[in-house]
Amino acid sequence: MKKTSVFLLLIPLMCGPLRAEPIDVNGRFQAEAPGGFPDGWVMHEWDGYKPFPDVRTIPGAYRGNTALSMTNMLGDDGGAIQTRARFPARSGAVGRLSFLAKGKGLGWATFYRWGETGAWNGVIVSSPFTLSDTWQPHVLTIPIDNGHACETQAVTLALGGKMGTELQVCSLTLDIQPARIVGDTRMPRSWTVFGPAGCRGSDC
Repeated sequence: MKKTSVFLLLIPLMCGPLRAEPIDVNGRFQAEAPGGFPDGWVMHEWDGYKPFPDVRTIPGAYRGNTALSMTNMLGDDGGAIQTRARFPARSGAVGRLSFLAKGKGLGWATFYRWGETGAWNGVIVSSPFTLSDTWQPHVLTIPIDNGHACETQAVTLALGGKMGTELQVCSLTLDIQPARIVGDTRMPRSWTVFGPAGCRGSDC
């Protein structure tokens, strides 16, 4: 019985929350020159996002803060940009994205998975958000999983919109809560705890 109680004491340690790690994605959209392309971000070059949208920064767009602006999204699937850097993340981690946005149409934000050798490992599907002509807060929670090709080792953050969308984003923050258990193997629903062999009654 004593071994059972020790095991129960270990459960909160195994299942307790892990601290989310803040990620620097230049969410204030600083640029080398006022109005220029934001540092640390690159154009997404997938054919569905061509021709490339117009991307610039707008200093002082909201309460003195610089905003990202994406217009002329004329590709069959709209347009997008993504972070240049890749951020360590494993299956089971959870990304939390917070930002202000306005515009028209449907915007979206999601992660692209990358494997251990640096190979692209698919996109994580997330729901788009509807834009309005006033600044609105958005908080997105995006679970990170493995792609079809291999286990996820890192992610990049992508921002974009559907065809015809006009998007402005301001004051973006990202944190990633590490996975409690790495991998795809599911934990058992119930456990059997064995006492010492040969014990009887109150001796167990």
